[in-house]
Amino acid sequence: RHTHKNIPYLLYPAKQPKYLIILFTGYINYESYNRFSWYFDETEQSNNDTAYLFLGDQSLHWYVGTPEMPTLLTYCEIINNTLETLNISHQSTFAVGASMGGYASILFGTICKLGGVIAVHPQLCKKSADRYHRDNWKRKINECGMNFINLDDLIMRHETIPPIYLEVGRNPADTAGLKNFTSAVNKKNSLLILRRHDSYLHETKKTFSKYNKQYNFSFSKRKTGISL
Repeated sequence: RHTHKNIPYLLYPAKQPKYLIILFTGYINYESYNRFSWYFDETEQSNNDTAYLFLGDQSLHWYVGTPEMPTLLTYCEIINNTLETLNISHQSTFAVGASMGGYASILFGTICKLGGVIAVHPQLCKKSADRYHRDNWKRKINECGMNFINLDDLIMRHETIPPIYLEVGRNPADTAGLKNFTSAVNKKNSLLILRRHDSYLHETKKTFSKYNKQYNFSFSKRKTGISL
C-alpha cells in the first residue's frame, strides 16, 4: 500500500515487469479495490511480466475532484511515477474499469496516452447521472463542477486516442452520450470495439474476464471498428 498526496493506492509488482495494468475502482466510499483478488499472490513471488496498479476515489468525485480540491493531476502523477519507477512505457500500460472506474479508465487512458482501455458501462457524460435513480450520484458529479469532462469532449481535445474496448447495456443512464462518444472516436479514426448487451441493469451479463495481453496486439492495429 502506498499514498501520494493523501490518495492511497496498491501496487502489485513483478520481478521483470514489461506491462502495467491499471485497475480503477468504481463508486465505493471506503478504501477497497475492485478486482484485486484476481491478481493477489499469497507467495508474493511476482514471477510474471505484468505489474498491477489499483486506484480508487473514496471522495466519489470521479477521479477529478472538486474545484476546491482537484485530483486529476494527482492521479496522473501516481500513474507516471509508477511507470518511471518500474521502467515501463506508456504504450505498454492498459487501463481497466467499470462504472466510475470505467470513466476513469477512458479519462486517464487518453490523458496519459496509454496503450489501451477496457471500460464497462462508464458514465460518458454528465447527463448520465441525471438518468440514474440515485440522487447521491447526481450530487457527487455536480460537486465536480467543470472538473467533470464529458468523454466525447475529451476525445475531441486530444490528438492521440488509445484503442478502447467499451461495453454498454441498455440502461438509459449508461447509453447517455454513447452516440456522441462513438462519433468522436470515429472522427479521430481510432480503434473502438463496442459490445452491446441486453441488460437494463447497471451491470454486465457476465463479469468481464481477466485482462489478456492479446488485447495489446489487436489494439495496436489502430483501425476503427465501431458497431452499434
